[in-house]
Amino acid sequence: MKSLQAELDNCQNNECHLTKDIYLAPLVISRPCRIHGNGAVILCRENEDIRIQSDNVELNNLCIEAEDREKCVKPLVQCKQDTVFKNVIVHGTVSDGLYTNDDSDLPSVFDLGEFKSDTANTFSLELMVDEACTISSTASCIKVVPEQLNKGKNVIALSTSEIRDDVLIYAKLLLMGRVTREIIVRGKSTNSAAAHNDSVLTGQADFANSFNDSLTVNLLPPNVKDNNLNILKKGQRTVINSANSEVKIQLAYDKKVKQFDIDGYVFLLDDLGKTHGDNDLIFWGNKVSDDGAVIMTDTGTETFFSVHLDKVSESIKKIDICYSIYGDDVTETFRCVENPYIRFLVDGIEQERFLLTGLQTEKTIVAVEIYRHNGAWKLNCIGSGYREGLKRLCEEYGLEVIG
Repeated sequence: MKSLQAELDNCQNNECHLTKDIYLAPLVISRPCRIHGNGAVILCRENEDIRIQSDNVELNNLCIEAEDREKCVKPLVQCKQDTVFKNVIVHGTVSDGLYTNDDSDLPSVFDLGEFKSDTANTFSLELMVDEACTISSTASCIKVVPEQLNKGKNVIALSTSEIRDDVLIYAKLLLMGRVTREIIVRGKSTNSAAAHNDSVLTGQADFANSFNDSLTVNLLPPNVKDNNLNILKKGQRTVINSANSEVKIQLAYDKKVKQFDIDGYVFLLDDLGKTHGDNDLIFWGNKVSDDGAVIMTDTGTETFFSVHLDKVSESIKKIDICYSIYGDDVTETFRCVENPYIRFLVDGIEQERFLLTGLQTEKTIVAVEIYRHNGAWKLNCIGSGYREGLKRLCEEYGLEVIG
């Protein structure tokens, strides 16, 4: 990750253009400038913040968040009264010396649960906001009324369109004031559920994140070249030594020739290769499986999946670990990723690496599969995928994603 201060200091004019990447705070802006984020993320670690000390500063198209909200400086952003934010998402407190905007009263998640398919459903929810703002949904199947919120307590109606059976909803509510706030909305349409007519929703903190934070998760050992590692190839299968093992899997590579995000996904599958529901998809929005067997860990500097084989539910026969390049740009494929490979660790020791060779036009790949065979767990090196993105992958596993 790059130092944002170094990027700004090296900029020769007052127009600083970032790439879609993760940049590290702290940052002090002491001269008039305009920072074009292009979708970049500014990550503030413990006791780090962003301080805008100059007039005539504009930030646009980026996200500012804390690595750990409990350990980060309050406020996260200190600015001037004339500082301009355009399409800037902030997870934390913003203060200009006169006014303070805090998102601590906003829930992280509104969980719709299961709702009636092929029927319009309506939910009532309460929001407390620090400033007048506009609210909208990132999914066309979800509408919110009213669109204009006043400072203080607001009661809004959230409605779904007539969504067909067995569709997973994962969208965001965007609260756009001086800065933008995000609230996740998730749920699933099903024919067997009851229809909702003004059902009251209670917001909640992100359970997956809080659960994940409460676990003791040992980080991965350094990624180093080791000629003694067993190198696996496409199509190769190997036995995992113990059913009680903790398996960790991480995607690594030499470099990307284009700047884009690669997101990881784990699908928990039955003997027919299908999920039982949306909770069987583990990813950045649902980091812990219901049985606690699969955990996604994101430290800000590395991301990996942990699988506790002794905790996996008996109904789960296969665990597929997949990766997808974010975005719709057809030129951004795994051809742009140099020498990708999968690190495979058992009980904290890296035992094997699977070289992901031959990838060209794929945007989404199934990297490896862990599966039960004659009472034991085995690893299958797959390393193939689709030109299409995540939506196609979800459909293969019996999920449909909107949003």
